Amino acid sequence: GQVSNANQIICNIDEIAAADGSMTSAEHDEWKSEALIWRAYILLKMSYIWGDVPVVTTIPPAITAENIEEVYDAYFPVRRPIGEVFDRIIEDLEYAAAHAPEVNTANKMLLSKAVANGLLARTYAEKTRQDWGKVASYCQKVEDAGFSLVDRYGDLWAYDDDDAARNTSESILEVT
Repeated sequence: GQVSNANQIICNIDEIAAADGSMTSAEHDEWKSEALIWRAYILLKMSYIWGDVPVVTTIPPAITAENIEEVYDAYFPVRRPIGEVFDRIIEDLEYAAAHAPEVNTANKMLLSKAVANGLLARTYAEKTRQDWGKVASYCQKVEDAGFSLVDRYGDLWAYDDDDAARNTSESILEVT
């Protein structure tokens, strides 16, 4: 369902931009990037659980008795080998790392360039795509975006009525 939600944006953003007329190319790229980050994140989590998973990148047409044979595979896609899943994740995240919104330290709910770079580092740390040079490079990009470890580990789990422990320097993506 979440991959489908992301695909709704990814597959329709060009038509929305054309119909709207006021959407800038930067806004177009940011919206698309955020959806690509979300799809990549979900595919990565799915691959942790099941390994080979379907990689859906389209929105299937309405299914009817007349077209069931043609659209069946779009509704019930086959599992793709983990290597292909990671290829899609990397492709999505590389686009997003270039076009996603910049980090907003006051709002860590934003799917930013740092989120894309962090997920790329995590993807390249996986056994299927292990490349420690790329892991270090993408981690450096996250650090260059202003992220660092907090001084006190306990602050990561702290909570108070003023939300003092939210949006810390270590938090790349945070749902508050």
